[in-house]
Amino acid sequence: MPSMNISLSSVLRILLLLSLTGLALPAMAINCQRAATLVENTLCSSPELRWLDHNLNWIYQTEVVKNPQSIWKQQQEWQRARSSCVSDSCIQRAYLLGLSSLAQVDRNQSMEGKWWNKTAPNGSGGMLTVSRVSRWGYELNATSWAGVNKVSLSGEGRLYYGVGLVDDLKDASGCKLLMIPRPDGTLEVASNTDFGCKLFLPEGIAVDGVYVRGETDPRPPATLLSLGIFPTEALDQKFRTLVGQDYAEYVRTANTYTYSDDLDNQGATVMTLTVKGMANRKAAMIRYTAEGQIWALRIEPTSAGKVKIGYVTTEADKSAIPKSLSTWWLNFPDAPEIVPSQK
Repeated sequence: MPSMNISLSSVLRILLLLSLTGLALPAMAINCQRAATLVENTLCSSPELRWLDHNLNWIYQTEVVKNPQSIWKQQQEWQRARSSCVSDSCIQRAYLLGLSSLAQVDRNQSMEGKWWNKTAPNGSGGMLTVSRVSRWGYELNATSWAGVNKVSLSGEGRLYYGVGLVDDLKDASGCKLLMIPRPDGTLEVASNTDFGCKLFLPEGIAVDGVYVRGETDPRPPATLLSLGIFPTEALDQKFRTLVGQDYAEYVRTANTYTYSDDLDNQGATVMTLTVKGMANRKAAMIRYTAEGQIWALRIEPTSAGKVKIGYVTTEADKSAIPKSLSTWWLNFPDAPEIVPSQK
């Protein structure tokens, strides 16, 4: 599930409200170290049921902050219903019903069509095609990518109270997907990667995320400013002017980006950009100061199977390459000598 963003003040207000009403905010997730009932022990012995429990707890934590008293009472009733189960299938259906109720799923809404992962990072993505939808099930084809890595999946899904469960992904032993329609028109997708799934996914690829329906990827084009690599529009514009048409290549290279140490000890910000699956052949480093000084080094593959390197800076002395960049460049033994651009 995508990360939850709830402020500390919101949590404190909820706890205060519950204390004033005589309620407590329980943790919905099962604690297998304290399993005491037959249902709890059954849950803890089944990776699939623990996965469903994990996802229901996630939905509970996001919904309880909106309407704590109502959600808390709803979950107390649901727990009592779950405790009456006497089989794995009954427990599974109880969780799927609980997910449907908590997520406020519209059971009449069709999932048919193309869906795009809006939470995937720059240079990564995912597209689902849901087809042949009936009252009880549907067909799923999924493609996910990260940099140059790509994977395609397919399977048959079943519908439970409007929630989709794909439990027979082809060539993926033990792998399942939950597909939960939300009232805002999005589709939350969660895999059981940490609960028994043996699916091999290349580095960085994740099927999980929040999807939106559409014929094309609805995400706006990324910029180094929108990605947070540059903190201000002025600095981003200065870099655009400095590198010209290469700006788009820097954005494409920012599939993964992290802070690095400023080995020159000048208080500059240093960012390393790489493409997943190609980090040793398509990467970049950008170093800048609050005063607007910029140094940038980019490595990319050539059609001849080698790599080329480009260096730009705002400084008058183009030959003075900061230690941060020159040391990083040594990670690419096949790269040619750095030749400063005359831009």
